[in-house]
Amino acid sequence: MTRMMLTHRYARSVEIATESTLVTLDAGIEQPTLPFDDDSIDAIDAIDVLEHVTDEEAWLLECARVLVPGGLLRLQVPRHGATSWLESLNIYRYSVDVLGIGHDPREIGL
Repeated sequence: MTRMMLTHRYARSVEIATESTLVTLDAGIEQPTLPFDDDSIDAIDAIDVLEHVTDEEAWLLECARVLVPGGLLRLQVPRHGATSWLESLNIYRYSVDVLGIGHDPREIGL
């Protein structure tokens, strides 16, 4: 089974790893191209990635392209709920939005 892991790395990149491949792509590109053939990956784990890319749909379509029919796509995104704003970057972002002081951190810019 070929499993691919997508992880958010640094401010604006996505790291793509399999047992034999490790590459990094810019999270801001509009048409991502994963370095794999069509129908070549059995499972993809995308951990905290979609909230950092510019075009979520394009990334999901690219994942679908490389997944084998019936393959597994597992997504993890930040928790949402009554207390999710307590995360430090969210507190800062909300302060910037409400008070108009400072600027959005690069980590949440996309």
